Amino acid sequence: MTYYPGMPTDEVNILSRVGRKNPLATGAPQEIPVAIDLTATDVVANVKMPVNIGIVLDRSGSMGDQGKMKQAIESACQLVQQMQPNDFISVVAFHEKAKVIVKHQPVTNVNEICKEIRKLKPDDGTDISEGLGLIFNEISQSKYQGPALARRIILLTDGETSNGDACLRISAQIGQAGIPLYALGLGSDWNSEFMEDLVAQNVAFTQVGRTVYLPDPSHINNIFQEVFTGAQNSVINNLRLTFRFSMGVTPIAVYRIFPLIADLGFQPISDREIMVQLGELEKGNPQSILVRATIGPRPPGQFRMGQIEASYDVPALGIYGKRIRNDVLLDLTTNPNLANVVDPDVMNLSEKVRAFKLQTIALIDMNHGNVQGATIKLNQAVTILFSQGDTQQANAIQAELQNIQKSGAMSEQGEKTIQFNKSKTIRFN
Repeated sequence: MTYYPGMPTDEVNILSRVGRKNPLATGAPQEIPVAIDLTATDVVANVKMPVNIGIVLDRSGSMGDQGKMKQAIESACQLVQQMQPNDFISVVAFHEKAKVIVKHQPVTNVNEICKEIRKLKPDDGTDISEGLGLIFNEISQSKYQGPALARRIILLTDGETSNGDACLRISAQIGQAGIPLYALGLGSDWNSEFMEDLVAQNVAFTQVGRTVYLPDPSHINNIFQEVFTGAQNSVINNLRLTFRFSMGVTPIAVYRIFPLIADLGFQPISDREIMVQLGELEKGNPQSILVRATIGPRPPGQFRMGQIEASYDVPALGIYGKRIRNDVLLDLTTNPNLANVVDPDVMNLSEKVRAFKLQTIALIDMNHGNVQGATIKLNQAVTILFSQGDTQQANAIQAELQNIQKSGAMSEQGEKTIQFNKSKTIRFN
């Protein structure tokens, strides 16, 4: 690689900001939000990961409706056509039984691969577990292995499965092998709670996969392409953050804000040290993390709130276990005017978390029959979302509020829209 003056030497840049840089020096504890931005630098700008994708397609009878099977087949073929000879593909289709349609192989014969995929026809039954098991075997037992391959499994289904417990076990095994799972639910007849559990078993190990709601077949191709491009750009692996707090600082919660909101939790290492697994970092797609923490009573003056350490691998460059650090500094003041100055970007992240939590709790309230509580929370979320510029989600919630007012319940499609879009966030540049 050719280096130029001013070019970064690290593959990841870490930037921390506090919600209030000059908090008031008081005798009481106070919360200080800390935002952390992680970005892949120009050092990895030209790195592209070879991709290893396994596709699991539902071909149950209902997939013959509304052009779902046809669109799934064409989306799979368009994905294959985007791949390079150093990429790998395998395809499994399932109904009441599963079958390997395309054995795990390098993408060197696109026409032949697509010819096999286009033979698929709908049939009776839905058993996801056998499909997941077959695709896992194809990827994990193949002779084509290596740390510099970005592996993904895409599951597409429009219905409910038998053998749910077996699905959950296999998803966890796939996660333990380091393979992210993307579960795509098509239409409104699939079990969203089960699909969330399915992906959660995987994400516990990979921190990458997710459940996606597809209202109709026209959305399939975009998500296939998004997963493929994300895999190509996932040049930073095994990314984790370690927070070492100073005496008197107590962590409350850690959230990922971008690219999707998630409550990450944290793993205590010692009394004042916690660790968070972040999985992968894509070039061109930064991650933003929000840490909620309190500081105890402090006198005026500079205070080192703590240190953030990011460790990561760059398999394509042969880099493993690299570490970079960043200090989080405050300057406590006795000036109330100065103490009231906030970082609007950090507070914006806090509002995103608040909207996410309101929607999450509102859905729980609805499931428990607390219609009034859900309505109040959803209205609050709408106000925040409009202020954030997320008019699409705000309008979707408003439509469901009308359904609730008329019938006392959400529509199945509307509930899925809120559930699976509440994590999406809009980044202000």
